[in-house]
Amino acid sequence: RRAAEEAKKAKEAAAAAGATMDDEDDDGPKYVYLICDQRDEAEIDNLYNYLYDQGFEVILPVFEGDETQIREDHIENLKLCDSVVIYYGHANDLWMRAKTRELLKAKGYGRTKPILSKAIYLAGPETPSKKRFRSHDSIVINGMNGVIEDSDWADFIRETQG
Repeated sequence: RRAAEEAKKAKEAAAAAGATMDDEDDDGPKYVYLICDQRDEAEIDNLYNYLYDQGFEVILPVFEGDETQIREDHIENLKLCDSVVIYYGHANDLWMRAKTRELLKAKGYGRTKPILSKAIYLAGPETPSKKRFRSHDSIVINGMNGVIEDSDWADFIRETQG
C-alpha cells in the first residue's frame, strides 16, 4: 500500500506542476480509487488484493487526520484516479448517495478526463436497499456471498484497462 501512496503523491506532484492526466504515459498502471466507509476498512483486503493482482494501483481513503485533510485527500483521489469502486458494506444509504453524487461532481473538482469505469460493490450485511440497488451509471457487482468472481469484474477491468 505504501507504494500506491507514493505513486499517488508523484501523480499529484505532476498535476501540481501543470501536467494533466492527458499528458501522462498510458503504459503505466491504472489507478483505482476503492472508496469505503471506515467500518468496512477491515473487510476490503480481498477486493484490494484482487484489484491489485489485475495490475491496478489501488488507492484507499484515509480515515485519520482532521476533517478538512480527509476531504481534500478524497477530492484529490477523485481527480487523479482512472476508475472508482465504491464498496457498499456497512455504510448507510445516505453515505452511498453522497459517494455516488461525488462521482457526478468529479469534473467540477477539477478532473480533466472522464472516469474510465465506475463500479459499486455490494457487500454484507444484506439490506432491502442493497437488494433493489441498480444503476445506469455504474457497474453493480453483487458481492454478498463474499466470493470475488472474475466474470463479475470483466467489464470493469476491460473499461479501466482501455
